[in-house]
Amino acid sequence: MKFIITVVFVLSSTLMSATLPSATAVKDHADNVVRNLKDRRIEKAFALVKEHWPLDSIEIDELERTTITNFAVVDERLGKIIDMELITDVSVGSSLRRLTYIIRHERHIIRVRLTYLRNSSGWVVNGVKWDDDVDGLFKEQ
Repeated sequence: MKFIITVVFVLSSTLMSATLPSATAVKDHADNVVRNLKDRRIEKAFALVKEHWPLDSIEIDELERTTITNFAVVDERLGKIIDMELITDVSVGSSLRRLTYIIRHERHIIRVRLTYLRNSSGWVVNGVKWDDDVDGLFKEQ
């Protein structure tokens, strides 16, 4: 079974957003977002993302609506959610960091990737992507 839903938004705005002060805060934020996605508290997950993502809120709201709609289909096809797991935590230089998680279901996984950018005042969300690309997980190792 190949079921792919990919949603990506990359930083495309200079709107102000709250920054995360440290690498530890970035990890905590990512854990919190994914935990809320796993528990299907999608509105809460996106509220956390919106607080630190300098993207137009209309675009984030669209991503949230798409996620709500598609996760309903995902849950039906993939079965009960079992748990979540951090797969990789990768930095590029001192300015970019990507954390990749899986949300494990009975029959498959959903990969969730959060990318953060360190700007002059702290860390902001730079991108959020989720899909079911198992092969992509092996490429990240």
